[in-house]
Amino acid sequence: MTSAGPTLLQPSERLVALGSLAVRPVAYGGENGAGPLPPPSEPIDGLLVSAAEARRPALLRATTNVYGFVDLAPGLQRVLVVDPRGRFLPRAIAVDVPDRRPLADALARGAATLPAVADPPLALAWLRPAPGKQRSSGVHGVVRGPSGAPLALAWIRVDTPEGRFVTYSDHRGEYVAPLPFVRRPAADDADVQINVRVHRLLAEVPASADALEVFPASFDGLAPEIAGFDAVYEQAALVNKAVQFEVGKPVRLDLQPA
Repeated sequence: MTSAGPTLLQPSERLVALGSLAVRPVAYGGENGAGPLPPPSEPIDGLLVSAAEARRPALLRATTNVYGFVDLAPGLQRVLVVDPRGRFLPRAIAVDVPDRRPLADALARGAATLPAVADPPLALAWLRPAPGKQRSSGVHGVVRGPSGAPLALAWIRVDTPEGRFVTYSDHRGEYVAPLPFVRRPAADDADVQINVRVHRLLAEVPASADALEVFPASFDGLAPEIAGFDAVYEQAALVNKAVQFEVGKPVRLDLQPA
């Protein structure tokens, strides 16, 4: 009886086998009661995906728009996603990475039998649009505190009859909330009433260009109605008001407490 030889993997298979985390950036377009609205099908190119504890940069597989890390240590990892082209706001996500080192060691030895380990997780990074570009339909403006100073990383939710858009302000306090899913009323001259709610981040935001140092990695799971929100944002809304929105146009709406 002959013994089995060492397990041989093609380069692409080896990358998958040794991978510790996969990150797929996705363009956020709003949500309804069932969850996020379906994102565009086209991939997002030109992003920088990094982690402080990674010895090598994430590798992009263009056919799937997935960025893969191969050397992240097990445990909770903070991953940063930045768009150098300025289309999307920078953000951070937190992912629990399983221990896949026994598999890497076995492959390095050319072992005939590979140990069973957890698959590398696939994490979605929902990217919000960056302010600065005109939108066909939506609201945009600056978030300010009671003193009139711009507020960075403010939590912003725009509720409409068809769904909601949750985003955050950039380091200058600017925000944009596209609302292409809002339908025009039967009467052509009728506006739609929307509600805008803003909460201030508890952590002090440094005067850096991206404020990623204090960005809440749990952002997508935060809402005033969900437990734990008050550990990250002020529970009392800075702004909570109904406004009239003209469908089909970019509407300037600066947000500041009365």
